[in-house]
Amino acid sequence: MGSRVAEVLLVLLREQETATHHLRLKSLATKIEILISGVRKTSAVLDAVATLTEPEIKWIYYTDVFIQLVHLFLTIPAFRNDLNLIEMALGLSKERLMDLILQLERHGLVSFDGKTYTAIDFIFHLEPSSPIYRTHRTLQRIKSLEKIEKIQVTDSCYAFSAAFASDQSTFDAIKLQILQLIKNAQKSVIASNPQSVFQLNIDFFRWNE
Repeated sequence: MGSRVAEVLLVLLREQETATHHLRLKSLATKIEILISGVRKTSAVLDAVATLTEPEIKWIYYTDVFIQLVHLFLTIPAFRNDLNLIEMALGLSKERLMDLILQLERHGLVSFDGKTYTAIDFIFHLEPSSPIYRTHRTLQRIKSLEKIEKIQVTDSCYAFSAAFASDQSTFDAIKLQILQLIKNAQKSVIASNPQSVFQLNIDFFRWNE
């Protein structure tokens, strides 16, 4: 998105936030959609000339935590029908959110039917051996800690950390329990009806290695 287009879009989005008359809101919504449509067409032309490879898309997807989170939120009807909910959940401006959505659309990870944006499923498994893995893990941990600092520990948020001395057999036993937990959690997630986006981080390692 060019700087001039971004500036115009930002002005329109700000006016939309403060406008109250329904005709004014409708007019602004039309202008915003026309502007975004123009960006979408331009992006389509550029993408036809230079299509990104899967490794390049994976790099973009996993090195911007917000891209992945927005993609996940767009799998949930309540959030894709009201983008303001995503803005509030992630603390993003309208401009930043639309930029992320348009990036996802350009990379074939989001579709637009004229009214709503819908996430498209994909298989981008990130192996620990991938050069992106450590960067993604670090950025994700940082954002997770920032989020935890902003919210209280409640029934919907649980944070735990412990250092302990033990032996190899205990380490192996706990590791097996964690792997089983992950398998069970994966089955539950697949069978669930998505209503929100959750974060689960597990770190288990030996300090003297």
